[in-house]
Amino acid sequence: MSEEKKEVSAKEVELVVEEVKQEPDFIDALKTAQDKLKDKEISISNIMTIVQVTMEAVELTKVKGEKQKDLAVKLIQKIIEDAPISDDKEKFLLDMLKEGVIGSTIDLVVAASKGELDINSVKEVAVGCCGFLIKKIKK
Repeated sequence: MSEEKKEVSAKEVELVVEEVKQEPDFIDALKTAQDKLKDKEISISNIMTIVQVTMEAVELTKVKGEKQKDLAVKLIQKIIEDAPISDDKEKFLLDMLKEGVIGSTIDLVVAASKGELDINSVKEVAVGCCGFLIKKIKK
């Protein structure tokens, strides 16, 4: 049985992404996060505050399970992209998302909140985060 492959244009992909960003849960959580962050600068030094605020906003939605993490990551991406920051800072923060640093941090916070924190897991996440940062700083 052969799979039929269909070529799609970048514009079609963008439309799908825009549709996801227009879902009511996304819009509600984005508004909540933006309200809490309105007086805060979006920067490398406070990215964990942004993660915290975003996770709290997602918790107020009907989204549950692994989809919460996905929604949080999409919200953080939108917040970073919309922030009035330099291109270098934006790229660095988006690279943290792309490389999974933010996602791993969310996993760590969730595990801690459930009492599932294994200190060896924390070490692995910390080593991964530090490795990412060291690579970026050396560039």
